[in-house]
Amino acid sequence: MITALVMAGGSGQRMRSSGMPVAKPLVPVLGVSLLERNVHALLRAGVRRIIVAVPASLPGVAAFVYGRLTALTRAAGAEVVCFVEDKPLGNIGCAGLFRNETQDLLVVYADNLTTLDLRMIAAEHTANGADMTIATHKQHFHMPFGEVRIEDGDVRAYVEKPTYSYDVCSAVSVLGPAALAALPCDRPTGISSLVQSLIDHGRRVRSVPHAAPWIDVNDAASIPLAEALIAAHQCDVDLWSADPGEPQGLLCEITGNRVCLSLLPREADDPFMIFDDLDDESSRIRRFSVECCCMEQPLPATPANNALSPLAERIFAFARHTREAA
Repeated sequence: MITALVMAGGSGQRMRSSGMPVAKPLVPVLGVSLLERNVHALLRAGVRRIIVAVPASLPGVAAFVYGRLTALTRAAGAEVVCFVEDKPLGNIGCAGLFRNETQDLLVVYADNLTTLDLRMIAAEHTANGADMTIATHKQHFHMPFGEVRIEDGDVRAYVEKPTYSYDVCSAVSVLGPAALAALPCDRPTGISSLVQSLIDHGRRVRSVPHAAPWIDVNDAASIPLAEALIAAHQCDVDLWSADPGEPQGLLCEITGNRVCLSLLPREADDPFMIFDDLDDESSRIRRFSVECCCMEQPLPATPANNALSPLAERIFAFARHTREAA
């Protein structure tokens, strides 16, 4: 079984400067942090050992790993390990520290969200025999100006605000033994430098192209786009448990600016949302089907009883997003 590494570092300067008060890995997207959503994706792919790399400068992220994520992964039959970087090693450098613990290492980044099948990426890496495999997709860039094409001083074409497509890395990769060994442990290394170094030394790097929804969440402006992605593909991202048992019905009543959750004796007849999550009372993963009663429109930005459980917080966030999108 492959081991996974979640890179949850970076300064998050753009996120902070755009007004977000928490560390980037803990920024909520529809009530669930970026970091936890990446852990959900790894659990959905069958990964049972997850390492989260956290810089020493973000103790709140480490506390989240030791607390919430430890309980979540234990209930899912998996293990999470928190690796605290005392000195920055770049956006992939610390992967080399685990070269003696695993044959291959699946690497994802906490500030990216996607519906990409990570199990498929790992399988492709095994099948193609490459030293490193990276997921790639087409990214479209719209030029905000007219492009003038010139040859020998003469204008040959004038194209108004063209769009170009490029193959880009989806920030999902699998590193084999040679790639892990190529990482120096005493200085920072970026993923682009690692790929180029492998190529320069005659090593094989393979691309796995895909068309799955993908987003890089780096500032406050990208959060609504990430929420729209999650809402449009909720079953792909929120139903991640291999053994959730019988669905537990929940009734969520939102009156004014207060949120109240109560158990239903049955699965919701017409569920507003369905998701897998940790049931704090039983300490196991449950599938929740939710009926929602919202008495006012629009919903407030935050509920009055703002010390909500994780379940209530994500239901409220989803309800608010749905109302705003309607």
